[in-house]
Amino acid sequence: MFISIVTSAYNRAYRLPKLYESIIAQSDRDFEWIVVDDGSVDDTEALVKSWMDDNIIKIRYFFKENGGMHTAMNLGVSKADGLFVLKADSDDMLFENAVERVRYYYESGLWQEGGNRELCGICFLNTDAKGSVIGDRFNEDVCISDYITVRVNGGIKGDKSEVVLTEKLREAPYLELNGEKRFPTSGVWIKLAYKYDMIFANESIYIRDYLADGITKSGNREKKSPLGTSYVANMKLTKHFTWNVRRKNAVIHIKYGLLAKKTPFCLIKESNAPSLTCFFLPRGIAEHIYVKLKTKMTYRKA
Repeated sequence: MFISIVTSAYNRAYRLPKLYESIIAQSDRDFEWIVVDDGSVDDTEALVKSWMDDNIIKIRYFFKENGGMHTAMNLGVSKADGLFVLKADSDDMLFENAVERVRYYYESGLWQEGGNRELCGICFLNTDAKGSVIGDRFNEDVCISDYITVRVNGGIKGDKSEVVLTEKLREAPYLELNGEKRFPTSGVWIKLAYKYDMIFANESIYIRDYLADGITKSGNREKKSPLGTSYVANMKLTKHFTWNVRRKNAVIHIKYGLLAKKTPFCLIKESNAPSLTCFFLPRGIAEHIYVKLKTKMTYRKA
């Protein structure tokens, strides 16, 4: 099987039909759809099983206790039979040639020739519901490099779609930290970037629809996962990253580490750049205090 499309769903029965319609419309049908129900209490299970009965495409359904999208993705990847994994959120859609375009790049000379390092996947653009590209385009229409160089150090902003070899993705699962219901996806791509390159393509295979109750629009994601946010910021304090990236993330590491109830001494000790963390400690503490005060004022207004 070529691709496992993996979807984490939590109380999204009202949105899943749009994703389903885009999946069954695929021009290349060499895929499976894995739906991981992250503890839904709506009609998600009945809906997905009705589609399984229709038998239009191969669907596999798994139910788990609610733990957040990252835990559901870990389960989905562990069950995947496809060569690649394509993450499709429950409120989004795929272009009808999404699987076809992944195959194009995988079978192209670009993938076969590769570069100095082994390739782990392909990174595509996303478009919004109005057809506009989300965030920045890549500096080249097609290139081979790594996530750190292109996305982080290159400052390319906006959600993208990474389609990754299943065996490689299993090497870098989402971290599941002390019950937090989110782990920044960038932490996964950074881990892979230490060993592998990717193809970056200036074309979209994915339509992203930001909903009011979605992860992106449901308030400050970082405040809901301070441990994970601090952890990923600390990853960006090594020599692989530019000075500007390290400077910014030293503050983030401190600010959200304090929000996770860690002491300044602990944050310095755990830091990949202790001297840098010490230097930016006053600013990190100041921003942490600001976040807490702003949160209290928001609660009072509510």
